[in-house]
Amino acid sequence: MYIYTVVRNKSISQFRALHIENQSIDNIAIDIFAHTNITPEDELISQEEISEINLAINSLPNKCKIAFKLVKENHLKYKEAAEILNISVKTLEAHLTTAMKKIREKLKDSI
Repeated sequence: MYIYTVVRNKSISQFRALHIENQSIDNIAIDIFAHTNITPEDELISQEEISEINLAINSLPNKCKIAFKLVKENHLKYKEAAEILNISVKTLEAHLTTAMKKIREKLKDSI
């Protein structure tokens, strides 16, 4: 059991080092209308809304932004995302709550 725990923790640390430091999360865009039939006018409006959403996400504090992207975009479970970030699940939940509040505020102001 001890060896399993050591290997698991080392694997998580290695994953964290490779994936979080080497990926630029600012360049990942959300395309929520990728598989719909929409008109060119709708497409233009959609692109503007997507830009506003991406601006709101990118304006988040770094930890909130990473937590949001891991859970909402990469579809990781809270426990998995918390392990990657080396924080507790409650702290992850706090980051996500803060992220959602700030995104709502930004979108409310801009849309």
